[in-house]
Amino acid sequence: PTGDTHPSTNGAYIAAASVYTRIWGKSAAESSHNPLPAVAATVQTTVTANIGVQQYTGKFSFQNPYLILDDKRRSIFFENRGSSTENGVQSACKSTIAESKIGFEAGAEPYAWNHGRQGGSKSYRIDASQWQLGFGYWFRWNTWGKPIPTANDNHIGQIYDEYKFANYMRRQGSTARIVPWRLLWAQLHQVYPDLNPILDNAGHLSYGHGHAMPRYMYTIYSGRCPLEVKPSPMTANWQAQKIGYETAWRVGRCQMRAPGFKVMPSSVNAHTVTPTTAETMSVQFILPPEKPVTVQVSVSNAAANVHPKYLTFTPSNYDTAQFVHVQGLPGASASEPFNVQFDTVSEDLVYHELNDSWSYSTERSSVETVTVIDQADRSLTIPNRNATIIPLNVSGSAPSNTTFFHSLHGSISWFGENVIYTPAVDFVGTESFSFAVNQSGTLTRGHVTIT
Repeated sequence: PTGDTHPSTNGAYIAAASVYTRIWGKSAAESSHNPLPAVAATVQTTVTANIGVQQYTGKFSFQNPYLILDDKRRSIFFENRGSSTENGVQSACKSTIAESKIGFEAGAEPYAWNHGRQGGSKSYRIDASQWQLGFGYWFRWNTWGKPIPTANDNHIGQIYDEYKFANYMRRQGSTARIVPWRLLWAQLHQVYPDLNPILDNAGHLSYGHGHAMPRYMYTIYSGRCPLEVKPSPMTANWQAQKIGYETAWRVGRCQMRAPGFKVMPSSVNAHTVTPTTAETMSVQFILPPEKPVTVQVSVSNAAANVHPKYLTFTPSNYDTAQFVHVQGLPGASASEPFNVQFDTVSEDLVYHELNDSWSYSTERSSVETVTVIDQADRSLTIPNRNATIIPLNVSGSAPSNTTFFHSLHGSISWFGENVIYTPAVDFVGTESFSFAVNQSGTLTRGHVTIT
């Protein structure tokens, strides 16, 4: 290194050779700039051997202006410090969080973010006491009236300035985040080369930016996927939204692919359940995994029960929504908050150890003190798909004190303190049910998987 901060000439060549090999798939010794052929050969061997190899475990957390914040709040507030361009971004962000069933609430503090251009009176602000994040972008350049190829060359060519600006933001503190709209546009331009990056003679950005930028910003803020299922036929708007989400995930998680893990409540206002009413949440993946993915569902305390506790997605059914039912349980307080937690397990590393969490509360018209017992999850195999007696293993269990989350492919009836599970005709596969028994103040929760 030079001065302990900058790479030496050889270090710079190693970096450049690595990029060359990754893009072109061959040694940088074949380029016109070839001062160190032996180094170029070593770089090619190293880069090639590491393609697709896991480089780290856990979440990428190195502080940088692309880092995902992972805030899971259900209501947020954000603002801007600009004029028509920033107001356009503001409106698009409101639409994005509304589609993601997140509330926009002026009193939701701390404020999630402010956004603005790179300088002047309309600039973004970095102040952690007021905003969780400050989103900044390298401002547009008006090429209205120029040929579309010229406009795109000018717009995309300023990526260099955008990268320099990102480096400047890195030094501003842990809450600074860049919105790389030229990087976003460059990707959309590859798919739709005839689109103009500028909307009008006032220099406003095209609608493509308006679809990509808010998805990028909300993903950086929340770590969630704000995409709908891929439309057929494909649209430029959805492609821009996908680019916004994928780019945020890839730079924010330091991964080559994005999973599109999407968990949703039934509505933006679905915040509560009771011991007699349930909430239905949906789970799906917008982008395909390479290996099966198991989603494990749990609650943070004994305020509620969930069913099913396990969902399985494959490369063929990944975007088909599956549903989780959440119901309140008896307890000692009139209102008890809890979170519904979703965690993934997969041999596809991009889809492994993903998580999401949504907050709810159980509201009770009457209260009682309960002692909670959680049984270990059970797995049973039923030969020949016959009706089978399944013990709940709770003394005194009866219809009057038991709440079921019923199976989807069969029926449950009572037989003394046990139940009879009868599979649906012609159903073959894995099935489950959950239950909660409140016997004289002892609340027992259980989950049974049936094959």
